[in-house]
Amino acid sequence: MFNHYYFYCIAADFGPFFLKFCSSYPYNAKLCINGHHWAQRQAARAGLGFTALDNAFTAVDDPAVLQANLRPAHRRTDRCAAAQVAGNAAGSVSPAPIGTVKRIRRRD
Repeated sequence: MFNHYYFYCIAADFGPFFLKFCSSYPYNAKLCINGHHWAQRQAARAGLGFTALDNAFTAVDDPAVLQANLRPAHRRTDRCAAAQVAGNAAGSVSPAPIGTVKRIRRRD
């Protein structure tokens, strides 16, 4: 049996998130951030009027402005992914982005 420790926090940019740590080897950690809360924070920062449910928008005053404010984050993510692929193609070793690691099991 292992203990897991959770830390629930609120960030100005991302909204609520949590960190989960395992108390034994290999000391895994997990960071969970909700993209919908981030989008709501960005809309409020831009001064857009919106009605939000817990995890979605029900109405936005100007959807085009909201989309324009959120698009730079996707471009940054795309550039980081492209740099990761280019770096691996050049033979350099770098850590894989979260969620892309596949576990390979050896068959005896």
